[in-house]
Amino acid sequence: MIQILYSLKYLRNHANIKSLIGKFHSCGVSKLNDCKLKSGIIFLTDDLNFGDIKKIIKSNLKFLYVIIFLNHKMDLTKVYKYFDNLKDVVKKKEIDLFYELISIENFSIYDSIEKFLSFVFDKIYLSLQDIKFLDIPLLFVERLSEFLVLDDIYFLSLNPFNELIKTVPNSCPRNVKELFRKQIMLYKVNHSVNRMLVINKGGSEDILFFSIYNNEMVSSFAMLYLRLGGVFSDLIRPQMVNRIIKVIDYINDKLILYYKLQRNVEEIRALHNVSVLFGATTSVDELIYLIIRKAKNVFKADVSTLMLVDNDELYIKSSIGLPENVMNIRQKIGQGIAGSVVKNGKPLIINDIDKVENKFDFERNYKSSMVVPLKVGEDKVIGVLSVSKNSFYPFSENDMQMLYNLATVAATAIEKAQLYQNLNIYSQKLEESYINTIKSLAKAFEARDKYNKGHMERVLKYGLAIASELDNSLLGDDVLKLALLFHDVGKIEIPDSILNKPAKLTPEEYEVIKRHPEAGEEILKNVKFLQEVAEIVKQHQERWDGKGYPRGLKGEEIHLYARIVALADAFDAMTSDRIYRRAMPIEEAVEEIKRNRGTQFDPTVVDAFIRAYENGLIKVDEEISDEFSEFINIKNLKERI
Repeated sequence: MIQILYSLKYLRNHANIKSLIGKFHSCGVSKLNDCKLKSGIIFLTDDLNFGDIKKIIKSNLKFLYVIIFLNHKMDLTKVYKYFDNLKDVVKKKEIDLFYELISIENFSIYDSIEKFLSFVFDKIYLSLQDIKFLDIPLLFVERLSEFLVLDDIYFLSLNPFNELIKTVPNSCPRNVKELFRKQIMLYKVNHSVNRMLVINKGGSEDILFFSIYNNEMVSSFAMLYLRLGGVFSDLIRPQMVNRIIKVIDYINDKLILYYKLQRNVEEIRALHNVSVLFGATTSVDELIYLIIRKAKNVFKADVSTLMLVDNDELYIKSSIGLPENVMNIRQKIGQGIAGSVVKNGKPLIINDIDKVENKFDFERNYKSSMVVPLKVGEDKVIGVLSVSKNSFYPFSENDMQMLYNLATVAATAIEKAQLYQNLNIYSQKLEESYINTIKSLAKAFEARDKYNKGHMERVLKYGLAIASELDNSLLGDDVLKLALLFHDVGKIEIPDSILNKPAKLTPEEYEVIKRHPEAGEEILKNVKFLQEVAEIVKQHQERWDGKGYPRGLKGEEIHLYARIVALADAFDAMTSDRIYRRAMPIEEAVEEIKRNRGTQFDPTVVDAFIRAYENGLIKVDEEISDEFSEFINIKNLKERI
């Protein structure tokens, strides 16, 4: 346990010295090269040969305890000079020194060991003061290994914040961990335990020093395990035991403080992260999964579950850890643990499930549980949040407060998300209603002129045929589809007398007709996701050469979709009967389109039209369904904004 060096000229065969040398890890200075020196040693001498000291301090020495045995031939003047020289040398080497002059009759190995160990543990204790909390156990083990001769050394700790036995070093054998667990269980049963335990193994000993941090809220345990290559426990007096345990208690306190701080940081971070993510998402399912995952991680739980109220029942909305066969269970309000919490509106801690009578089978599978209500306002309970575990560490009131805080944020966010979803559904219905209203307006315009019947659907068909030859991906764009359908919706404002006039229009009447693109824009632009459609409708009478209306845009100043609409609209007008003329044959209409390539129409769009016509995609007499609502996806339009 303690390394002893000696240089004895007169007392080597003394009975006390012989038994001492035989018991401890001792080595004569003359054989120093055969010894691996520790950082702290006891040096025994009965002469004043300073050469021995010089040999010893060449090693990595940090503490030297020199014991000089008096003899009748010793000159005290030389003794004092020896000590002066000794102090000078160790000072230069920054070695801590303790020395004494004693007769062999008054010498006690118990006293010497106590002094040595007291110094070692005091020195280690001081070295731990400015160390990072989590580094303390490792440094403690390393320092003890430097100063003491040990076959094995392990430091073990367990607290409710990690709920796993932490060991230094990590390679701690299972039997040592089991010893630690047994001590913990004994304490939990008897509320007391021996702070020092010696296990004799016939010629060697295991010594355990046990530390307990305990209050109403939390318990934390630590153990120092030493395997000694001999029997030394009889040399460790109670006072020394207390000194050793004081250091272990200090480490235990530091660890529990660290984990408390970490838990507080984790709680704050969890609440912050949840709050931030709540603001970033409106999906109820995403929010709920986030909540239960955070709760499970913070409390090191085996199961985390969120249940929601549905009329007079509770159902499991989401869970991590519950078996699949219980996920569809529903329970009445007031039944089971969760149902009782909803009914009473009060949180509940259960640290012994066997004492609870009102419980479902799946609720009895875990020793400890916390269940808190998801409250909105003062009285409205929309569900419960629960965590459960099989651990001998019970949940505390602090844990309950943290879960309650998380549940409060969660309840507010879930209600917000549900309101948002309901509002979204309502908004989508309004938007669909608005689309249908515009469709009705367009249909109403067609109904006023029998020659325009089917015009919307035909322009849609021709426009999509052209788009397929330009870029097949355009076929999935609802903006193009709506622009093709609603390009003439502004004509609803044109009087029947002008719209159905069989004769040539007057300049004033033509100006009224020219108002319809802007009138269409006015109808559509009030809906945010239709604003691009509105701009295309406004441009669909512009010409490639800049001679169109209402703004005289030219070339690529005109939206591509407006250029497609313009050609599709003109082709349908040419190939349809009008009150003032008969329909043009399709071949003539195609030639007319070609003649206006680069003037009225975009050359690229004309070329795509010709390819579509030649590929059989444009047929004038084909029957067209007026059911086009399936073409439009409002969600895609909104995401494009």
